Amino acid sequence: MCLQQIIFCSQIERILINKEVCLSEYDSFLIKAFEKLEQSACVPEKQYNNHRFVTTYKINFVKAYREFYLIFKKIIQQWELYALDINTIAFADISCIKTVLDAFDHSYYGMMKTVASKPYPSISC
Repeated sequence: MCLQQIIFCSQIERILINKEVCLSEYDSFLIKAFEKLEQSACVPEKQYNNHRFVTTYKINFVKAYREFYLIFKKIIQQWELYALDINTIAFADISCIKTVLDAFDHSYYGMMKTVASKPYPSISC
C-alpha cells in the first residue's frame, strides 16, 4: 500500500470512528451509512433464528452495505485525481469496516448453521 492509500484509509477511519467530517461533502452521508451498516450487522443474542429471520437479516445488511458502498465509491472517485491507485483500496484495508464485515460474517454463518441443523417441520396429510 502506498503512502497516499495509507493516509486515505486513516482519514476514512477518523471519519467513521471519530465522526469528523474532513474529506468531502459526502462525509456526513458516509457516517450515517456506516452507522446503519453497523446496526444491521448486530443481532440480539436471544433472537429466534428461523429461515425467514436469517433471510431478512441478510437482505437488510446487503441494503445497508450497498448504500455505504455507493457513498464510499463517490468519495473514491473524487480522490482519484490526487491518487491514481486509490481505487485499489479494499474494505479489508480499513479496520473499522473490516470489523463490521467480520461481525456480519460471524453472525450470518452462525445463524445459517443453527437454522440448517433444525429439522424441517413435517407435513401431515
